[in-house]
Amino acid sequence: MTSYYDDNFGQYEIESEEDLEFYKYMQQMNVKKFCVGCGMSVQIQPQYAYCNGCADQIERGGDIWPEFDSKTGKPLYDEDDTMYVLRIYGGKD
Repeated sequence: MTSYYDDNFGQYEIESEEDLEFYKYMQQMNVKKFCVGCGMSVQIQPQYAYCNGCADQIERGGDIWPEFDSKTGKPLYDEDDTMYVLRIYGGKD
């Protein structure tokens, strides 16, 4: 069993050749976009707006908003400047 990560579905285990073929098919269909929730550059399906992490949070009832600099009004980024710093409200684990 091999572990794979995908911006559409997150972390999952692939046990069969059929599942591996599906994973590869999904990877081919993905496009590079910015997640509407976190602003991170991700490889997701063209019709998706959110990465797996943001979609999971929304499905749990949480709200996702980037943190903004109070002086400039621009979104704050993490230490690596790769994604927005998020404030997550509500939701259930």
